[in-house]
Amino acid sequence: MSRVREWVAARFGGRGAKAASGDVGHLIAALNKAVFDSVADGILSLDQAGQITFVNRAGERLSGWSEREALGLAGERVFPFVADLPNQGRVVARERAEAVLRGRDGEVIPVEIVAAPIIEAGRVTGSVVVFRDIRERRHAEESRKLAAAVVEWSPQAIIVTDLKGQIIIVNPAFSSLSGFEAADIIGQPVSVLRSDHHDDAFHAAIRLALEREGIWCGEVWNRHKDGTPYAVWLSITRVAAEAGGGGFLVGFYFDITERKRHEEKILQAANHDALTGLPNRRMFEETLETALETARRDGHRVAVLLIDLDGFKAVNDTQGHDAGDALLCEMARRMAAAVRVGDMVARLGGDEFVVLLAPIDHDGAVRRVAEHLVEQLSRPVGFRAVTLAVSASIGIAFGDERMTGEDILKHADLAMYEVKRAGKRGYRLYTPSPSASLTDLRGMS
Repeated sequence: MSRVREWVAARFGGRGAKAASGDVGHLIAALNKAVFDSVADGILSLDQAGQITFVNRAGERLSGWSEREALGLAGERVFPFVADLPNQGRVVARERAEAVLRGRDGEVIPVEIVAAPIIEAGRVTGSVVVFRDIRERRHAEESRKLAAAVVEWSPQAIIVTDLKGQIIIVNPAFSSLSGFEAADIIGQPVSVLRSDHHDDAFHAAIRLALEREGIWCGEVWNRHKDGTPYAVWLSITRVAAEAGGGGFLVGFYFDITERKRHEEKILQAANHDALTGLPNRRMFEETLETALETARRDGHRVAVLLIDLDGFKAVNDTQGHDAGDALLCEMARRMAAAVRVGDMVARLGGDEFVVLLAPIDHDGAVRRVAEHLVEQLSRPVGFRAVTLAVSASIGIAFGDERMTGEDILKHADLAMYEVKRAGKRGYRLYTPSPSASLTDLRGMS
């Protein structure tokens, strides 16, 4: 301030000390007003009688009153919150509080207030009140409270991790679904939730999607605290931090285990025989086409063995359908035990079954399977107090990159009826014959 006074004295020195002193006072007041008007907070001053002596521009904007209109009015008339401030006489005491400013237009604005007495030369000459619009802060606080309530009460499991995958927040729905309480899991890596259903490539693909697009959603199998796997539909979003670098990963998910089981039951019913549990015709035909596509690509062959049970109708007629069903189930079990893990045994309907061997290296391996099947399917089956016996007629056809699934089944059917015509119980490889046709052979059983 002394430098300001020196500058003014030098500038106006010719007009006398008194004039210079007056100019300095006006200049200081102008500087003070310029500073106060540049402040975002509202500022007002009151004299000892509680009347307004100054309002800055922020105060004008928030209250709706201009300084010219407000000067000389009681503080509580323009700024009603003044009446609620503690005071000594008409002088506001030192105070920090939150209040409400009702503007001239009726708008209600929450404000934070800092008030203090003005002391000059050891004497209280008035009061100053600084007030700040806290609508944005209140809104942010309400948003945080709302977000906390959503996390707390959401029926979906919510989990928040840092970008390294360390768990920061979980909600009660997560604990209910996973078995992990917040105290058990916070600070742990998210990998503790993983089941054995997914390989490293699956998790790497999720990380890559989050890095590139910031979001990933899909079906995931997690692990319960007790080790039980369960399926969830998971949505992960990458959220940037409000300040600085880094961010968070927020996951929302819900249990779909029962839905998956229901879907599996539907798929099982659609693709499997209800009695034996073997794949049905539909699934066999789809698998055969896939095997042929692979054969076309890799240049190998597949073999189809069409199996008809000789004498099954007699069992049904003499022993009843319960006996027939039991016999079919046992035959299905023996067929499944006679082939490799990757091969397929299917029931086409009635007492007709089919085996798909793919890939095959040579005919000898197929013949050995057929011989084993003839032997196993001819063994008697005990049912209650009776013995059930059938045999098997097997037709074999080979397929390669030039064949269709329909062609192979027709060839296997022709070969199987050749066995029937020759006396049943045995197998035969399909060989083209100009004299034989499927129509000619269908009369045998």
